[in-house]
Amino acid sequence: MTSNAGSKTSSGGKPLHWTSCLKIAEDLATGLLYIHQNPGMTHGNLKSSNVLLGSDFESCLTDYGLTVFLNPDTMEEPSATSFFYRAP
Repeated sequence: MTSNAGSKTSSGGKPLHWTSCLKIAEDLATGLLYIHQNPGMTHGNLKSSNVLLGSDFESCLTDYGLTVFLNPDTMEEPSATSFFYRAP
């Protein structure tokens, strides 16, 4: 993995093409679906700086330090998992 997704540019400094952005989004959605369904966890700190990109824009989600397990009966998570950011 070469850079994080927060840079929004390719290695040549040009903005990412929409197909590259779509691939990143699909990779992240697949990864999140996996951790939500299989171990039953939430990431808790999803942001662009926690997404690493490879040379072909393959995505890797990092920083599972705030990961919490979902309650299997209610599928709820604690009310706040990130100290500085909360999705709208």
